[in-house]
Amino acid sequence: LDMSKKELRVDIEGGGQSIQTIATEEAVCLALSCFSGCKVTFEGGSEATLEAVDGMSDASSSSEEEDEEEEEEEDEDEDDKEGETTIDKQQLLRDINNKALKRTAQRRLDTHPILQSRVPLIKITDLATGFNLDISMENDLSLHKAKLLAAYVSVDARFPQLLQLTKHWAKNRRINDAAAHTLNSFGYTLLAIQFLQTRSPPILPCLQDSAITVGKATIACPRALDTPGLSLEIRFQGQQAGGIPEELKSFGKPNTSPVSRLFVEFLHFIAVELDFEKHCVSVRKGALQPINKGQFKHKHAPELCVEDPFDEADNVSRSLTEASVKRVRLEFLRAYQIMSTTGDFAWCCAPYLAGGGGRGT
Repeated sequence: LDMSKKELRVDIEGGGQSIQTIATEEAVCLALSCFSGCKVTFEGGSEATLEAVDGMSDASSSSEEEDEEEEEEEDEDEDDKEGETTIDKQQLLRDINNKALKRTAQRRLDTHPILQSRVPLIKITDLATGFNLDISMENDLSLHKAKLLAAYVSVDARFPQLLQLTKHWAKNRRINDAAAHTLNSFGYTLLAIQFLQTRSPPILPCLQDSAITVGKATIACPRALDTPGLSLEIRFQGQQAGGIPEELKSFGKPNTSPVSRLFVEFLHFIAVELDFEKHCVSVRKGALQPINKGQFKHKHAPELCVEDPFDEADNVSRSLTEASVKRVRLEFLRAYQIMSTTGDFAWCCAPYLAGGGGRGT
């Protein structure tokens, strides 16, 4: 980022397109408007990630606020060991926030920098459209997560529709904020995938399986990607340049359940079927696994286990506390009771009023 010229050298890849340009606000707005996953290359060779999260995930920021105190010292040690302190990520993000993302006549952006977290980032909201975007830096793993989620979206349209309903409900009920010790959007995304993987018949496959059978066809998983700097195996259907094989787009057709029914079943899945004390959500394995609280790298014992699809030692739901996990589960029970009896979605999503005294309590 050359602030003297106020230029951002951008190499954007996403949506099957690739654009190279030099810009500041125009490039960011283009990413805001068009792309589900973008990599930005700054002058000097350092990279940043533009990660669109509208209706899908906060993959790049799944560990922001809740990790700030827990892992700050650990990350400083890791940076010293790995010698990766070649750029000041916080200062670059601060410059982007203060100088590049400014109000314009055509578009107004609300920005919220979170610079002290394990993954420094800027959270952006386009106030005209409500579109959300995170900008983080040198966080390649988030790109792989975003591509995995995009692959799941391309398998069956009911997945993003279910997720949109779930996020709308969760935000209204104030249980979609890791900083408030509830579940982040990436966590809800993984819960929804696991639910759809475990239906009978399943609607989503496990895209990380060594092979997937669709009808009479068996589709082998591609070879693991070469990922310098990452010690994790990145291997899934959809990592190919052309996306998922066409055969996978018919995987969920034997299950004809509409999204309205799936939403009610999803509420029941979390409220009743998922045993928080015995089950670990594992999209990577395509099914609930026996819980092993010792597998996670975090200091505190987990209240809910939702395994990261690439890093099995990372619990995506680690922000939940003993008190907040009870409230989240009660919200799922409340929603299931409403939707399974009256079907009143407006009442189900009525804004949460702390302390009671209203229709939404």
